[in-house]
Amino acid sequence: MKRASSRATRRRRAAWRLGRLTRVSPALLKLLAATTGEHTGRAGAPYRFGPAEGPAFFERHGWRVAEARSVFAAAMETGRVPGELVAFAGMPEPAWPFAADAIWSDVALREP
Repeated sequence: MKRASSRATRRRRAAWRLGRLTRVSPALLKLLAATTGEHTGRAGAPYRFGPAEGPAFFERHGWRVAEARSVFAAAMETGRVPGELVAFAGMPEPAWPFAADAIWSDVALREP
């Protein structure tokens, strides 16, 4: 039992050293809060995180954003886009880092 516990501990530590997270822009956070925010809040998952400074938020806390792509691009890579949206796959990605005043969400790979 102790061996399994130590393996789990090592995996958790590794996850903190290199992790992925989904971020939204302040503009999208505001839109989500105004549209579905009441429902997610009641479910115990309110929208709260949309740092205006983008990647700089993580850099201040010792993390570097190694890579980022739109949620749509990440969904295409993993085959999680509904068939009717696949036609949009050829559209260009916006330049990264994405503008804080634009409506976007991304998946970021962060590392210490």
